[in-house]
Amino acid sequence: MLVGLGVDLVAVPRVRSELARDPVGFKNSLFTAREIAECDLLIRSAQQYAVRFAAKEAFLKALGTGAPNTGAFRQIEVLKQGQSRPRIVLHDAMAHEAESRGVRAISVSLDQRREWAVAAVILEGV
Repeated sequence: MLVGLGVDLVAVPRVRSELARDPVGFKNSLFTAREIAECDLLIRSAQQYAVRFAAKEAFLKALGTGAPNTGAFRQIEVLKQGQSRPRIVLHDAMAHEAESRGVRAISVSLDQRREWAVAAVILEGV
């Protein structure tokens, strides 16, 4: 059963600008240590941060709650190691919120180009 569907589009230059302005603050307010480690290993890290941000926004849209605070973004972890399929791992309040809404499976699709990053998230229940 479909619980929710969310899509988000992020401009990579905007993320690149935030990374140049305050890299530590930007990263630490929105991303987990594992996400930061994954993104920083790659040549086009701004694109990686942008597509993960898009996935977090798409997840919140699919859940239908919006972000209660910026800390919520760190409770939504978007992982993609190498050629593996991307996945979303939820922590703390976000995990409880998704469970209370009947979410049993999360599918995520990511794509990025030089200027744009897009993510789509499907939430499924029983």
